[in-house]
Amino acid sequence: MLTVNGKAEVVVQEAQAFQEMIDQLEQLEKELKKLKLEALKREIAIGIEQLENGEYTEYDEESISILFEEIAARGRKKLADNSTL
Repeated sequence: MLTVNGKAEVVVQEAQAFQEMIDQLEQLEKELKKLKLEALKREIAIGIEQLENGEYTEYDEESISILFEEIAARGRKKLADNSTL
């Protein structure tokens, strides 16, 4: 590591060490992708089960508009709460 005025400016690595780091990163990305896919499949299975068990709400044009407004209001509130932190 090279420093300028006590701050790290440049990191020098051997090519092999750098390649090993890249390989490890690629492996971790593959594992993460696999875990995300498995989680998505579980969520879909839960949704299908809920549908089969009648655990859902039907909406018409009026009620869907109300639902969308409620979701938007919650989102605006969450944004406002986060901006005051």
